[in-house]
Amino acid sequence: MFNNYFNNNFKIGKNIIGKKTFIIAEAGSNHNGDLNQAFRLIDIASTSGADAVKFQLFKAEDFLEKSSKNYKFLQKYEFKKEWLEKLIKYCKKKKILFLASPFNKNAVDILLEVGIKAFKIASTETLNLDLVNYISKKKLPLIVSTGICNYADIVECLDVIKKNKNNKVALLQCSSVYPAKEYQVNLNVIDNYKKIFNFPIGFSDHSLGSLACIAAVAKGAKVIEKHFTIDKKMTGPDHSYAINPVELKQMIREIRSVEKMLG
Repeated sequence: MFNNYFNNNFKIGKNIIGKKTFIIAEAGSNHNGDLNQAFRLIDIASTSGADAVKFQLFKAEDFLEKSSKNYKFLQKYEFKKEWLEKLIKYCKKKKILFLASPFNKNAVDILLEVGIKAFKIASTETLNLDLVNYISKKKLPLIVSTGICNYADIVECLDVIKKNKNNKVALLQCSSVYPAKEYQVNLNVIDNYKKIFNFPIGFSDHSLGSLACIAAVAKGAKVIEKHFTIDKKMTGPDHSYAINPVELKQMIREIRSVEKMLG
């Protein structure tokens, strides 16, 4: 499909996507609106051995009407623009790549200004072809999640990216259920994607624990994205199904072992 237009491997920073598994420690909104907590999340991701730590740049209005009863609650978890340069500088110090998912065009522009190395397109935004069009014109590598997409949705998204002459894409199998139960993970989709698309395939996990990520690597996933937190008991939308620092470090160690076992 797409006549081998997309690259089999490409670089994000110093990382070659398509060879060694690229592991993204997904901090998401688990900073809880606290800059110091964001720094701690970067520390955890770095010491665990992750290749990148990722945050989410959204506004509550991207998802909810201001009249919604949950609007003010979600506002508490917005990533603040003034954090960006501080956190990117800290990531460089900790030798880990900073990534982010933009949920609006303004967030895309802000990330470009600070020198982001790639864009992560969240599952919800893969269907937002106007935003995909805007992002893909920037010619940076793209990591695209497909949690709520069917095959037609995926092809439409890739068509937009191709029209903008962007050939650096990784596609992630994802089940947008929080947390996803075992029967909802659908790792065999990775096999289907590998047959249909001739470019790096990965896995974004919302299940409990790390087993699904390890199994995905055994199936050939070249990108792994996993939510993590400082403490699962914290208040917030993502903490309960994320893995803790000890589990994150163990997961990455086991992924590297699986890579060696595959030979």
